[in-house]
Amino acid sequence: MSIPKSGLRRKLKNSFKDWILDSTSHGFPKIFKTERLSLKVMWTIGLCISIGFCSYLIARSIMNYVQFGVTTTIRYKTEIPMDLPAVSICQNLMFSTQKSAEFKENVWRKNGIEDIFNSTFLSTFFASNYQESMNLIITEYFSRLNALNYNLNSEIKKTFGFNLEEIMISCFIGTLECKKDDFIWYFDQFYGNCYLFNTGKFENGTVKEKYTQSDLGYFGGIRFEFLNKIKPVENYTISKGFHLTIFDSNSTANSQKGLDISPKVLTNIMLKKRKITQLPDPYSECLIDHSSFQSSEVYQSTLKKSETYSQDICYDICFQEYLISKCNCSDPNKPFFKNVKNCLTIEEIFCVFIAYTEFMAKLDVKVTCSKHCPLECETVQYDYTSSFSEYPTNIQARGILNYLSRRNISNNYSLDEIINNSLQVNIYHAQLKLETIEESKQMELVDLISNIGGILGLFIGISILSFAELIEICLEILFVIFETKNKAKIINVESKINQIKV
Repeated sequence: MSIPKSGLRRKLKNSFKDWILDSTSHGFPKIFKTERLSLKVMWTIGLCISIGFCSYLIARSIMNYVQFGVTTTIRYKTEIPMDLPAVSICQNLMFSTQKSAEFKENVWRKNGIEDIFNSTFLSTFFASNYQESMNLIITEYFSRLNALNYNLNSEIKKTFGFNLEEIMISCFIGTLECKKDDFIWYFDQFYGNCYLFNTGKFENGTVKEKYTQSDLGYFGGIRFEFLNKIKPVENYTISKGFHLTIFDSNSTANSQKGLDISPKVLTNIMLKKRKITQLPDPYSECLIDHSSFQSSEVYQSTLKKSETYSQDICYDICFQEYLISKCNCSDPNKPFFKNVKNCLTIEEIFCVFIAYTEFMAKLDVKVTCSKHCPLECETVQYDYTSSFSEYPTNIQARGILNYLSRRNISNNYSLDEIINNSLQVNIYHAQLKLETIEESKQMELVDLISNIGGILGLFIGISILSFAELIEICLEILFVIFETKNKAKIINVESKINQIKV
């Protein structure tokens, strides 16, 4: 005896109707419960509109979630004492001694340059409508490349520029005098002889205590006083003054981000320290986990340049790798990467120009270097504002002259020369507060679930328990089918028994 299909359909229909009428959702029970057609139509239209709005808002919530938006929070945290920044001190030119002038002239002669402004070599290979300016740029570039030659030892390079003891008149942190071992010499790619101050390290790399600021105003910060005298090579210089770079002591000085300080001026540099923390991918392009880059030579070379990883340095080394592959030589302007010769000949320098143009203009640097150079998620920056006043006064100039005479390094400077070449710099925090900029997720997964739940509850009246009703109706259907089959089997057995008895 087979199961009557009409009976099964009737039971399923009744079970479904009972489930709808008992449902906690809105709309559906009303449609099945009311006997009036007009009310059925009204509830059906209302339910369709509600489902439409509900679907739209749920889709919008999901789209907002997968956009991985962030909320940026800015806070100010008082820090007393507050670490003073590291400072790179350079003169505004690489060559400022008689030996450096001789070195430059030797480089020019090797390249067929006897007179800077009347050079056939320069006007032929580097023709320009502004030939005089171009000649100064090219000769300075040639000289700088040769000075950066990896084969030149540090002692030779030190003779090209200033000695800190000769040009520094005074150095104070508050009322505390600076020490000689506070300064570390290094040779910068653009400015030559430079000195690092307040890096938290001695020259041998061991850790030392950093200077801090506890009082507001420039009396609590760093004060440098310099005498910018470059008399032996003044005829070969383009500009005069000093170049300071202010940076976090855990990073590396980038002189291209520094500022020029002019003679005859007192410069106040008021700092604001900022710490930026970004959320990693997919919320930004930065990465916390750099394990996938460990096999990259470019990445490993970057880590050797600084205590903390820097994408800017990594990009420079990435270009260096590209240049070596194209020209079989390296650019001494960029960080050292591999033990290959410098690009110093005319042919090699032209190759550098072509490779640089291709790398920057034709290639997508971001894509080319992405396999080597992830973006860091945390950075420390120093914003600053500057103010200026005339310096020195006559009494200050006389004090400087007396100081130089007492140290027997006056070099017969006149009072006018002191006035025209001395300068003072004050570097201090404008406020003893750290500005922190932190990103947080605009929408967590729990927020998405809450939004969807709220929308479903508002428009359809569904809660989390309403989904259990779906399980209930599925089980109810199975029970109805199972019970109907069992009942049919029992009837079939009883029918056969009755037939046997007869």
